[in-house]
Amino acid sequence: MMVFDVNRTPSERKLARLADVAARAGVSTATADRVLNRRPGVRASTAQKVFKAALELDYLPEQDIRFA
Repeated sequence: MMVFDVNRTPSERKLARLADVAARAGVSTATADRVLNRRPGVRASTAQKVFKAALELDYLPEQDIRFA
């Protein structure tokens, strides 16, 4: 479950892309995708970096954005 910065309004948030999360975490987009979709084959330490980056960027998967 991701927690968002409630102090920023939606208009103040820039939508983060998967590439932004990957860059912040220092991993490839493929690795970030694996982590965020909870697929196996990624070290726990790497997964932590990706989840931390996603939280910092208020990342929302595209599917959630389309149906929000």
